[in-house]
Amino acid sequence: MIDVDFCINSDKAIITEYKNHCYFMPHILLRKYISHYTITYSYSLNGSTNNEPSDELTIIPDGSGCIIFEFDGRELDGICWGPTSKLVRVKQVDSSHDERMFFIEFLPGGLHALTGIHQKELKDMQCPFYDIDSKLSKSLRNAIEFSKTADELVFKVDSILIQAMEGNRKNLRYILSVIDKIKHTGGTIPIKKLAESEYISERQLNRVFEETIGLSPKMFSRLVRINKAIKTYKDCIMSNFTYIAYESGFFDQSHLIREFNEFCGTTPSNFIKNMSVFYNEPFKY
Repeated sequence: MIDVDFCINSDKAIITEYKNHCYFMPHILLRKYISHYTITYSYSLNGSTNNEPSDELTIIPDGSGCIIFEFDGRELDGICWGPTSKLVRVKQVDSSHDERMFFIEFLPGGLHALTGIHQKELKDMQCPFYDIDSKLSKSLRNAIEFSKTADELVFKVDSILIQAMEGNRKNLRYILSVIDKIKHTGGTIPIKKLAESEYISERQLNRVFEETIGLSPKMFSRLVRINKAIKTYKDCIMSNFTYIAYESGFFDQSHLIREFNEFCGTTPSNFIKNMSVFYNEPFKY
């Protein structure tokens, strides 16, 4: 079962700034669909004596979904989060209790590749993963519960997901091409040009995008710009919002501020002052 040594002794863990987070890369065959796996554990497992209740963490929307298995010392529960188009506030791992979590973090379209479910139905939703696919849920639970090392867990989960995705991922080929173009241009490429590049109509592109991603191409492009703006700030460590706006594909600073308010619930300046309560996935953008 997941514990601190379980993570630290792995050769595959990615070093991070978060003391109670360990990230793991999926198998190369899954990297078009899955960003990474994450294991979190309470600080108390690492000998911390801090018993203060954890604060909320605000998750920046990224148009992706995830599956979370949480162990509270008694039960191992799996929750599916659909693609996010608005911010989500969650409670951080409680440092005073034995809490451990395993995340499968999807790239846009990855949850559809795994389940085959129309993603618009799951947008901004959370539900028990068992209700979506009971057989797959049981397989993943067994892998998490009985793996003795992190490397064993990653190997088992990789194997389960590769097999499960075999039938659905064929439908994502040209959508993945569209996603790459949106990300490569920082969300600035016109939707009409995207459709023309794939020799389909804008209407067809919207339909397939909502089915596989859960969002329209326009909404996804806006999320790409917001996440790029956050990444630009972190990379440059500067609060020149005019520079950040133009580098991230916004028309001007006021455009950046409006989008920030909508997707992050605050202004860029307040975001920078309170970055510790915000989180955006470091490996997706």
